[in-house]
Amino acid sequence: MEVEGLAMDDKGNLYFGFRAPQCADGGAVIFTANADAIFANAKQNNGIVKDASILERHCVGTGDMGDGIISMEFDAQTKNVLVVTGTPDQ
Repeated sequence: MEVEGLAMDDKGNLYFGFRAPQCADGGAVIFTANADAIFANAKQNNGIVKDASILERHCVGTGDMGDGIISMEFDAQTKNVLVVTGTPDQ
């Protein structure tokens, strides 16, 4: 697993973008979770997040060559997360 992008929005939600693995349709995988939920879960389990149900999986884009996350940034003005993708072997 290769985490390539990490962003946090103004509500405390974290976005983890992966270069690999990818979704079955060739799209990039992004997991989201609230930062407070992640750290509370880890604190209860000696620093390890054991409850994967706090993570929500998203597939972004599709492509014949497959897309992986290259970078992610939160834009406070528009309240959007910019996701840059490319093929995993780039």
